Amino acid sequence: MCKIRGIGNPYSFLMKNGFTHYMAHCLINEKLEKIKISQLYKLCCLLNCTPNDLFEYIPKKELPGHPINGLIKEKEVMNYLETIQKMTIPELKKIEDALKKIKEEKNDDTKTE
Repeated sequence: MCKIRGIGNPYSFLMKNGFTHYMAHCLINEKLEKIKISQLYKLCCLLNCTPNDLFEYIPKKELPGHPINGLIKEKEVMNYLETIQKMTIPELKKIEDALKKIKEEKNDDTKTE
């Protein structure tokens, strides 16, 4: 999630936002065995995401149709910042147009609520 958000140094980011050395280390190295709901909430707020965005489920056996399958990650996360830096101006314009459209749709959804 830090890669998606363009956070170059996740350890520093977590430490600056109140996480302990141990917790930051465990999160970054995917060694976390448990997390308090308050810490999960804090992470989700900082990264503007949901718990499902943070967790990956690796099944030991297949469970066809089970809701937990939604946590299976399909592929490696793209480094958006690096990808954008390598794009041409016309490619960036297309992204800008798409982002404007998404923002407009989001504003329209907010108005109808």
